[in-house]
Amino acid sequence: MSELAAILPPLSAEDDDWVQHKIRSAKRSARSELSVTKGEWQKHQYAKSDVLSIEGLRDDVPRIHVSDLTPEYFATEFEGPRQPVVITGATDKWPAQQQWTPQALLKQYGDHKFKVALH
Repeated sequence: MSELAAILPPLSAEDDDWVQHKIRSAKRSARSELSVTKGEWQKHQYAKSDVLSIEGLRDDVPRIHVSDLTPEYFATEFEGPRQPVVITGATDKWPAQQQWTPQALLKQYGDHKFKVALH
């Protein structure tokens, strides 16, 4: 189950049919040379594979909250030794933190078509 699916409420059968119809329509628009009904969209099974799985990955990058960070500390501990770091909390007060929820984005852009590609 995707992270987004875990957040959103389950769809009714009617809504699921509508979503599947929209997916087929988007696939035809995006890649008209691929047959949806003949399975060409499924040929490589990317959607069902673990190609994007994060299972087994380790994340050893240190994290530091922006309020605990000074320019001097950053330069000494991370910039100088070329040590990667994740700076957390930098966007905590941005309005987007409250406005860009999965539900709000789905409501605002749920019917927009877009292309997705693996490179």
